[in-house]
Amino acid sequence: MNVLNSVYSKLFDKIDLASQKVELGLIQDIDNSINEASKKDQNVTNILLNIKKGLSDAKSECNLTLSKYNEALKQANDALIKVKDLGLDVPEKQLQDKINNIKNYIKNVEDKIKNINSAVNVL
Repeated sequence: MNVLNSVYSKLFDKIDLASQKVELGLIQDIDNSINEASKKDQNVTNILLNIKKGLSDAKSECNLTLSKYNEALKQANDALIKVKDLGLDVPEKQLQDKINNIKNYIKNVEDKIKNINSAVNVL
């Protein structure tokens, strides 16, 4: 009986150790998955920060572009007034077409700024 008890005792110790190894392996698998997910999450955060920076840069460029278009619009309006006042040979329709084109460009840039602002708010 003593031999049988001794065998059972050692057998249960081995079974207990095996189950501890399985539990430890499961925990390590979970930790590895968490670490991998954390790395991916950090990558996503870095990408989003780059996108925000890109959007900020694009908005700055849009604002500079808008300023230039507004300057061109003022010049075209001033030219139209001068043409009318001086009775110059420059066709008013040509100037009016330029003014209309500039206004369309301004609207397009303003739409881009709105889209950028919307995208930033989403992030």
